[in-house]
Amino acid sequence: MTVVTPLIICSASSSRFLHTGVTRLSRIRNALWMITDGRGDGKMAGSQSASVDVVREVREVPASETAQLRRDVLRGGRPVALPGDDEPAFHVGVYEGQLLVGTGNVRLDPPPFEAAAPAWRLRGMATLPSHRSQGVGALVLHALLEHCRAQGGATFWCNARTPARAFYERAGLMPIGEPWDDPEIGPHVRMWMSL
Repeated sequence: MTVVTPLIICSASSSRFLHTGVTRLSRIRNALWMITDGRGDGKMAGSQSASVDVVREVREVPASETAQLRRDVLRGGRPVALPGDDEPAFHVGVYEGQLLVGTGNVRLDPPPFEAAAPAWRLRGMATLPSHRSQGVGALVLHALLEHCRAQGGATFWCNARTPARAFYERAGLMPIGEPWDDPEIGPHVRMWMSL
């Protein structure tokens, strides 16, 4: 499978990306994007020098490479089987060097509210607690949405934890139905968007 994977350069002085524009350098497998100010001079926005503090890479990975992070974040570290890992899915990981800081996956799975549409279900979104609110989840979600669009998906959906609802709403997903409480993993709300 092919996905355009961005290499993201961030500032140490802020958890925000240093950009007002993104310059695409190439569109090949594991393509790179550089954060710039859109002037085309190669300088990073907001700085006179190109000092790089954090480099994050998003890439396709096997489920086994992300299982421990998902267990730690989503299942309280319990050594449990992760739902869907035995089914075909597209997994991505966000890395800072060799450190996996975020992950998520998608699979073809019709939603209960629209069984006829070619739909992709998001599962296993997890970010290291030390890296939350730094754009890691947004990188994961962007890569997964791009994959689903490239595969001709019409609908994208998930069962989101209610504390993450605002994150998904900012990305364009909308709630559908009433929230519920999963006795093992807490309160959830179903969310979706058209691709």
